[in-house]
Amino acid sequence: MNLDMNKLDSLLGTVVNELGAASNAALVIIGDKLRRTRRQDRHA
Repeated sequence: MNLDMNKLDSLLGTVVNELGAASNAALVIIGDKLRRTRRQDRHA
């Protein structure tokens, strides 16, 4: 089986980039929810 290393490198780069973006988005959502919870606790 012949692998084109350039295509494989490009694919892996895209996968790593997309995983990083997805994990960053999850952290933003978690941070936003925590901020809302803290804000509600202060005003309660």
